[in-house]
Amino acid sequence: MIRKVDMYRKTKIVVTIGPATSGRETMRQLLAAGMDMARVNTSHTDRQGITDMVTDLRVAAEAEGRILGILLDLAGPKIRVTGLSDEGRSLAEEEVFTLGAESGVDIRVRPDVTFQAVEEDARVMLDDGRLELKVVARESSSVLRVQVVYGGHLKANKGVNFPGVALGVPTMTARDEENLRHGLAQGVDWVALSFVRSPEDRQAIDKVFEEEGRQVPVMAKIEKPEAVARLDEIIQVFDGIMVARGDLGVEMPLEQVPIIQKHIIEKCNAAGKPVITATQLLDSMVTAPSPTRAEVNDVANAIYDGTDAVMLSGETAVGDYPVKAVETLHAIAVTTEEATADASGRRRADYQTQGVAASISHAACSIARERGLPVIVTMTHTGSTARSVSRFRPKSRIMAFSPFLSTCRQLQLSWGVTPLHVDEYASTDEMIARAEQLLLEKGFVRPGDCFVLTAGVPIGQPATTNLLKVQQVGQ
Repeated sequence: MIRKVDMYRKTKIVVTIGPATSGRETMRQLLAAGMDMARVNTSHTDRQGITDMVTDLRVAAEAEGRILGILLDLAGPKIRVTGLSDEGRSLAEEEVFTLGAESGVDIRVRPDVTFQAVEEDARVMLDDGRLELKVVARESSSVLRVQVVYGGHLKANKGVNFPGVALGVPTMTARDEENLRHGLAQGVDWVALSFVRSPEDRQAIDKVFEEEGRQVPVMAKIEKPEAVARLDEIIQVFDGIMVARGDLGVEMPLEQVPIIQKHIIEKCNAAGKPVITATQLLDSMVTAPSPTRAEVNDVANAIYDGTDAVMLSGETAVGDYPVKAVETLHAIAVTTEEATADASGRRRADYQTQGVAASISHAACSIARERGLPVIVTMTHTGSTARSVSRFRPKSRIMAFSPFLSTCRQLQLSWGVTPLHVDEYASTDEMIARAEQLLLEKGFVRPGDCFVLTAGVPIGQPATTNLLKVQQVGQ
């Protein structure tokens, strides 16, 4: 069922699919609860798993009458524990053992990695910092002897980080490239690149796009100090940003993460690029039916700061209450948006409006705000007009009408945008008439109401937003 008007939420919800949410019926429940985009995490699946998840998600979305975006998250050169049983292993404080990629070590890691840059006394963090080790000695280029500083239970496939150490691994691995080509063939809508360090990291993905003859938006995951240092350049080159707080909080001091998060969101808002806030939003709901008060505050603050989307990871991939977690995130978002609607638009009213499209978008938001109009309609082929309007955070609903389903799915990451897939239109008059008809059918306007419409003419030519019209329904 399509969400009712009174359930309208502007902040988008990204849901990680995993063992807890792999069935089509559960996916339908996630959609009904508010999932806007599904994340396929390639760290924990293979090509067949990607195929199965994309197929099941498309079937579930069709059954619910919803437009769903799919984000393919490439694992990158993430070092992970391998070879442990599902039960994992306990690590006691001061315990000494070997860690490396060779057979015969006490705990193996993948992928194959060399440790020439790792020095004695270097810190090694496991499972997003829940456990900490210290390097006692480098026994070979691929084996370390380590001692447990802070112990605990280590589960299979958990991450391994070396804060402050550059291991010299490529941002996109051979496995990533295989998964990217396969994901494109399956029709994913966004791609996320892990451990981005520089704007040049985008080049490897663009090469694959050229070879495959298909291109989708690319999101840079910010989780390394090098990426924070070159944030402006990365935002300029990539199509969106993810604040990946898990690895970011391991690679950098934890107390800096909230400041960096606000900084990233602010810069993405100003640039008109979608930004996702991710990792441990409702982490306690992996095992509990309700979140902590601190988690609710964390989510609300990210929304207040202007994040386009919030993302659930373990809560929905392996959690005991995946649907409840989405419902909870939806409730927090709706309540926060109601309390901050006026302030949100005012804070962004003075953004720079370079170019005709930005000026048209700014004017559309100003007119809608001054006249109290409920809807801003953008007729779009690529989605750029809708994203431009979203940048100014209007109180009005943003309706993005596009003849391309791929564009509609990609827009499910943009704040405040409700995409609708429409038939191709041949003229401006037909376009306006179609917009009126759909708004009436969906109950967003009544006869006599006015709405703002933006589009580009001539019809069908992308990136030519140059039309602004206040249209009265029925006139």
